Amino acid sequence: MTETQHKPDRAEPLIYITALQSEQLAAAKALSMQYGWPLAQTQDDQWALQLQPDKLVLRRADGLAYHIDFLHGKAAKHAREADLSRQPLARAMGLRAFKKRFDRMPVVADVTAGFAQDAWLIAALGCHVHLVERLNVLYEMQNDARRRVLEYEPGSLSSIIAGRMLCHLGYATQWLQNTSDNKPDIVYLDPMYPATNKKALVNKGMQILHDLAGPDHGNEALLAAALATAQYRVIVKRPKGAPHIVGSDAWGGQLTTINSPATRFDVYHVTN
Repeated sequence: MTETQHKPDRAEPLIYITALQSEQLAAAKALSMQYGWPLAQTQDDQWALQLQPDKLVLRRADGLAYHIDFLHGKAAKHAREADLSRQPLARAMGLRAFKKRFDRMPVVADVTAGFAQDAWLIAALGCHVHLVERLNVLYEMQNDARRRVLEYEPGSLSSIIAGRMLCHLGYATQWLQNTSDNKPDIVYLDPMYPATNKKALVNKGMQILHDLAGPDHGNEALLAAALATAQYRVIVKRPKGAPHIVGSDAWGGQLTTINSPATRFDVYHVTN
């Protein structure tokens, strides 16, 4: 759920890299060298990416922490669900119609991947998913969570889902513009939006994402790039009652909506 083409107009917080055990120190040093993150033994009063034996944990300066987990919780539930095709996102993607028409599942680009919860659901539906993320720390967390599934549960349903996911580090609009020879069928957008009250940030993952990345900018260019790239549909996830993404008023094609209790999916039909 982080953006896009232009560099943010606010400074991202400095991330410290911390190895909680000596076994993770070499990996911490490698990340420090790669991204210029200071290597620290403590993380009080500062943002930190903690290397733990079984996960990467992003810790905010006030102690609020989050990690991506594809093996437990909601992700594991999605992996076991018998009929995910009834999910609003699946209906917005038009998966049944696509499968009937092309005799395959679509390739999806989630270009605002964030903590990758929607990307996991899309992969669980049977799609191959490109995750595009501009923030180094989120890219590393996505890759680490995916890798751990493949290492810890080889041959499992979860590993099959993880195998459908491919992570990319880069700006979304640029990535889309560089896929002219291998365009995705569906482009999925979940742009960050300014929080108007504390309830909008009740989820701790959302709190961390909002503080880390800030609200998205350049969404008009992103939508235009998505519409120029997608072969089948562009899906934009919005909070219930939120306005359409900036730039949607220039779209002259079919636009439909799939609603859920707290979320709306705006569906831009690139082909009929």
